[in-house]
Amino acid sequence: MQNRSSRPPLPAIYEEAEALDASLQIPNAAACELKIYDVTYLHYHSLLELGWCISGSGECYAEDRIFPFSAGDVQIIFPYQKHYNRSSPGSPSLWHFISLNPETLLPALGFLEPAALEEWLQNEMGLFGVFSRAEQPQIHETAVRFFREIFRPEPFFPHRRELCGALLCELFCELSRGSAPLPKLALRRNPVTAQVSPALRQIQRQLAQGVQPSVASLAALCSMSEPNFRRVFRRATGSAPKEYILCAAVHRAEQLLLTTDAEIVQIAAEAGFTDVSGLNRQFLDKNGVSPSRFRAMHRR
Repeated sequence: MQNRSSRPPLPAIYEEAEALDASLQIPNAAACELKIYDVTYLHYHSLLELGWCISGSGECYAEDRIFPFSAGDVQIIFPYQKHYNRSSPGSPSLWHFISLNPETLLPALGFLEPAALEEWLQNEMGLFGVFSRAEQPQIHETAVRFFREIFRPEPFFPHRRELCGALLCELFCELSRGSAPLPKLALRRNPVTAQVSPALRQIQRQLAQGVQPSVASLAALCSMSEPNFRRVFRRATGSAPKEYILCAAVHRAEQLLLTTDAEIVQIAAEAGFTDVSGLNRQFLDKNGVSPSRFRAMHRR
């Protein structure tokens, strides 16, 4: 039987998220809670992601590294870096997250030219992940100051744009200086993954509606023959399409088990399984325990 740690990763693509723009207005600016059950998909963004942990603890998985985090730490994830966060059992974490495109935001705020920013991103960055006050005080302090200014409750105050632009520029300078002795990051979109991005999005959408899509429909969505789609999908995700869909369906069932009081038979239907036995079989294979046992273990 497979245990949880041997489950293949499930890349999901989030390239259309609302981003901080030159007006510095953040849509949905409330903090985000990352609960114990939120076993977040491995994913990447086309934007820079900044996070500030308000409370709790856990681990950030970014590329091939694991970064522990706790309250007060900041997280910096560059475009196209695969990552996900997981809270520690019994210690749900609360975060502020900001997504932004520095190559458009900083020039709009009057700092640097796009060519200089592109040079920084493509050739100078080596640091990423979680930054603590104890280990990286300058980067941590600059990032926290940026967050405090962005989330300042006053609707307007003089020179807010200039101050935020200066702090973001300072953050990039600190990251570049700290990255000098390190191998540089390859911050480019994986063209193979891009080919199956429509299928990955469709899987998420349909599972949210209680439907497991067919491989044939996903191949058509990506304008590929089914045999070619299977080959490209495996190269992009490391999993066969059907295996990926079943893993994603089990993930959906996990969330429903721990966030609702629904009966197992209802959860099976909402995760796209035709019957309870199908859910039980896949759940046992992926987690080593039954759905009811999984719910009892984690709720306790």
